[in-house]
Amino acid sequence: MPIVGDSGPILSFARVNQLELLRHVASHLTIPEAVYDEIVIRGAGKPGSAEVQGSSWIQRLSVHDRAFVDQLPPKLHLGERQAIALAKEQGAALLVDEREARREALRQGITVLGSLTI
Repeated sequence: MPIVGDSGPILSFARVNQLELLRHVASHLTIPEAVYDEIVIRGAGKPGSAEVQGSSWIQRLSVHDRAFVDQLPPKLHLGERQAIALAKEQGAALLVDEREARREALRQGITVLGSLTI
């Protein structure tokens, strides 16, 4: 099953130099634009930034249904909302640790994975 990732788990693995562990479980990971921006642009110079930017196994995709993103609870960060929408569009599981985002993904019928699952 394809996997869409939110920034939290990716950054958690990067901070402990274990992105390779994530790669073994998810040989291909898709992230939305907002997650890419959070990790690579706003997180420039921090753990995970260079690895995500130069990665061949992490792919950045845009969400097609922007209206769906806007309908998701505004208390969720944009990256979480885009990741939920992209997972739904792709028929993918969602890698996310934040509790409210996990609940919303489950409400949307999306399979949820967390860092501890990996």
